[in-house]
Amino acid sequence: MRLIDDGTGETLLLKNQMPPLETLVNDAMNHSVDNGYRFEGWTYQQIAEDIVTFDSDLEVFDPVEIEPILRKWFAQSGLTYRPYHN
Repeated sequence: MRLIDDGTGETLLLKNQMPPLETLVNDAMNHSVDNGYRFEGWTYQQIAEDIVTFDSDLEVFDPVEIEPILRKWFAQSGLTYRPYHN
């Protein structure tokens, strides 16, 4: 990740300097599950909002951008549960 100052005093993260969004989401979900985080009973929207709030690599993204990747991650995860649809 690369931070820049845009001249307004705000620090911006250059998204194009980051790994692909799918990689970031997959890493965040793998880390969460490995640490015992269970998403059973959650919606995809709740999970997306949670990971953009608590994962510093994803905080610059809109949860709406994350949801399709979450659906794919869960489909490929081998977990026996799926989040509720929004």
